[in-house]
Amino acid sequence: MWSSSTYSEESRNKNARALVDKVFIRDDGTYGIKDKVYIISINPERCTCDDFIRHQKPCKHIRAVRFRLVRQEFLKDTLELISTKKEEQEFTELISFMKANGETINKMELYDRFDEMVDKANELGIITDTGKTFTLMR
Repeated sequence: MWSSSTYSEESRNKNARALVDKVFIRDDGTYGIKDKVYIISINPERCTCDDFIRHQKPCKHIRAVRFRLVRQEFLKDTLELISTKKEEQEFTELISFMKANGETINKMELYDRFDEMVDKANELGIITDTGKTFTLMR
């Protein structure tokens, strides 16, 4: 067993990162590590492994769960940002296209060019369905 003086923070973090992809959430809201029998809680921080029980400090399992949660939050934020920028650009292109082409455009032409942005723009009231055409709202 490693003594706490030889088992550095860097080593603990490295070992935790190796476990990140094995983290799963249990039905009761606690976490587990695949292929292990440990039960891990983040609030309050607890783990059923010997290291945590002995030292009462975050073990590699708790750190792995922390890293996993941070990674999930980062990915979620990144996807939202990409989606928002992409949608913003597509809305701008849709509106510019409609303004350049008379503000009333055949539905099929819009769908061919902008696909699902047409439905979203219609839901948001940016364009209005007028039968066979869409009209840009001011």
